Amino acid sequence: MNRLHGLALACALVAIGCTARAHLIPVLGQGGEGVAVELAEARFDFAGFGRAGTLEVRTASGRVFTGPYRFMEPGDASGLEQSRVLEAKYRLPEGWDAINGPSYFTGQVLGGVRCVAELTGDDGRHVVLDMIRVAPNTKSSELRGIARDDRGALYKVVL
Repeated sequence: MNRLHGLALACALVAIGCTARAHLIPVLGQGGEGVAVELAEARFDFAGFGRAGTLEVRTASGRVFTGPYRFMEPGDASGLEQSRVLEAKYRLPEGWDAINGPSYFTGQVLGGVRCVAELTGDDGRHVVLDMIRVAPNTKSSELRGIARDDRGALYKVVL
């Protein structure tokens, strides 16, 4: 009977949704300069086994950026179009390679289970998060990511 209650509780938590946290660690300042930008914390509110939900990024000074996210499979045509637009606008391939080494974007990011989310701040500014699932079909699946704001600052997303 206890096992049944545990299963019911787990199902209820999935149906209600869960929250996960991440940190955005500054790598490059605005315009690619080596100046420090603020540290930020991201909160993912998700349902449906973490595949989609709402993402909120809060900076140390209290600015808040929010928007929807969803993880896309490699064959998702609408997701691919959205990610290509954001890749060009925010120079995402260069950001991945700057943090992880040459050709990381081409070798690891393209073709994987991926999430690209553009968030709008309470001050009208934007930040985009680009995340991938590493080994998505295993129990040890982890996320890796980067973020860029509309002024060119680059962050490493640490989950």
